[in-house]
Amino acid sequence: RAQNPWDAALFFILANKKKPLAQLFKANNDNKISDFLQRDFANCTASRLAARKNAFTLMGKHRFGGAAAFFILGGSLKEAVDLFIHNEKNLDAALLIARLA
Repeated sequence: RAQNPWDAALFFILANKKKPLAQLFKANNDNKISDFLQRDFANCTASRLAARKNAFTLMGKHRFGGAAAFFILGGSLKEAVDLFIHNEKNLDAALLIARLA
C-alpha cells in the first residue's frame, strides 16, 4: 500500500508536530500542502480561515481525518469533534480529539 500523509495528518496535528507532517507531504511530492502547513496559524486570521475552507473541501472528498486536522489548525475544535460524531459515527475518536487538541 502506498504511503499517504493524509492517513497520519490528524495524529501529527494532535501531537503538535506540524513541521514533520509538512516534511512528509514534501517527501510525497505534495509541495502545495507542505507550504500551506508552514503558515503561522496561531497569529494569522487569513491562514486559519484558509484552513477551515480546506477542511470543508476535504469533507467533500470524504477525507475526514484530514478535514479534522485542518479544522484544528483553523481553530475550530468543535467542528473537528462534530465531524467524527456525525459523519464518522466514531465517538471514541471524537473524545480523543477533544482531549488532545
